[in-house]
Amino acid sequence: MSRTINDPDKVKPRTAERVRKVIEEVNFYPNTHARTLVSGRSRMLGLIISDITNPFFPGTGEEL
Repeated sequence: MSRTINDPDKVKPRTAERVRKVIEEVNFYPNTHARTLVSGRSRMLGLIISDITNPFFPGTGEEL
């Protein structure tokens, strides 16, 4: 199934059609957590904020 989804050129057209039919019948969708483990990439972005009390601008360290 994986090869049909990720690299369909390596699968015979008749086999690919049968696999797509089963995918549709069982309402299959790829597990993103499993894909993250295999690829080593999560496509998540992290953001570090020094002061969350000011929602617009981080402070300079000086008090007014």
